[in-house]
Amino acid sequence: APRGNPGGLDYAGESFVIFGRSSGFSPVIELSDIQNGDGSDGFMLIGADSDDTSGMSVSAAGDVNGDGFDDLLIG
Repeated sequence: APRGNPGGLDYAGESFVIFGRSSGFSPVIELSDIQNGDGSDGFMLIGADSDDTSGMSVSAAGDVNGDGFDDLLIG
């Protein structure tokens, strides 16, 4: 949600990273569960300032840091 207004910051943006599972997902993922959860299902990124528009750009990056997992770039 690049135009999200978290904490009253206009267009700071909100991005959600949801971890994959070999068992798949339920048909509905509640983002509030990710936002308020313990981090085991994923996490939320928010822009630090107004007009940061977190989530405006998202790209698969391959395994950037060599840990065996593909990485994402979120801007």
